[in-house]
Amino acid sequence: MSTNNLPHPWIALFPHPYDEHKPNGDGNVMDWNKGKHQRKFIKCPGEYLEHIGAEVKKDTIMFWGEAEWPSTYEKTNAKGDGLPQFIHSPSNERRSREELKDCQNTDPYVFGDTFYYSCCHQTEKHKTTKEKVPTRLQELKRGDIILFYGSPYGEDGNKRTPLDTVFVVDKIICRIDKEEYEKNNFKKIDEHITDEYMTRTILPIFYGNDTKSSQTCKYTLFSAATYDNPLENGMFSYFPCKTESEGIFARFDLGVSNKNQQDENYFGNMIKNFSNAGGQKVSIFPKKKRECVTEEDAYNLWCNLTQQITDKGYKLGVRAYEPKFDE
Repeated sequence: MSTNNLPHPWIALFPHPYDEHKPNGDGNVMDWNKGKHQRKFIKCPGEYLEHIGAEVKKDTIMFWGEAEWPSTYEKTNAKGDGLPQFIHSPSNERRSREELKDCQNTDPYVFGDTFYYSCCHQTEKHKTTKEKVPTRLQELKRGDIILFYGSPYGEDGNKRTPLDTVFVVDKIICRIDKEEYEKNNFKKIDEHITDEYMTRTILPIFYGNDTKSSQTCKYTLFSAATYDNPLENGMFSYFPCKTESEGIFARFDLGVSNKNQQDENYFGNMIKNFSNAGGQKVSIFPKKKRECVTEEDAYNLWCNLTQQITDKGYKLGVRAYEPKFDE
């Protein structure tokens, strides 16, 4: 694991695939994804805020996110840049370990009482040995912020960088090590998470799409600060959303890859220090000690970003109800 000793808090710009899933099932059911990760436009019961300081409201909400397990869907026939072609309702289907072969995990996972981040980009190939080694993403601490966004699309100079999740780190839940947990029948993980999350994320990491790599890789499971359990300064995790009655929408644009951005952009000068901003790799700030981010910097970034999101008409999704297995 890296020991660069760069001070926290850290801000991570985390790109993941932008493309929308094209259902692969018959009728109106999409089976478990066994290909590359993609996004879904999701509809489910949940809770949201109109803005910071508002009271929580309950409704059927819609948002862009990752949910690789099966879902039912309906076509939108929408025409317009960035609008979803399908609306997905995640299923409550239960599957055994044996039935998860080749299935993708869901990461981050925003369903239930907290958000989780478990494995994506937490390892990389060593330049010399070519073995998988931990990245800085296994060193996150309470108060660090991850911005999960889609890989940029559009013309140069006017690219869109669609945000789907603002993840404020709360704590490390446990280390994810297949060999260790098989010996303990997964009890060390089970006591911290739901059976649904175990099936949809942890087991596919070990027995699903990337089984060979996961045999030896070790990951770190993080939980997020939530609206119900925020950081001391009030920061919490959320995903931009709207209610079902408001209709479909394109994702909020971070704008980090626009070369013509001005200082009044909510990231201001700070964003210019990300050498990979808008690229295909995760960029974590600070990169050098002289670029350190203070807790006040992180808080101001979170506040400014959140204000920009609500000013554009999005709501702050703070809980997507977890589809529970039938008993």
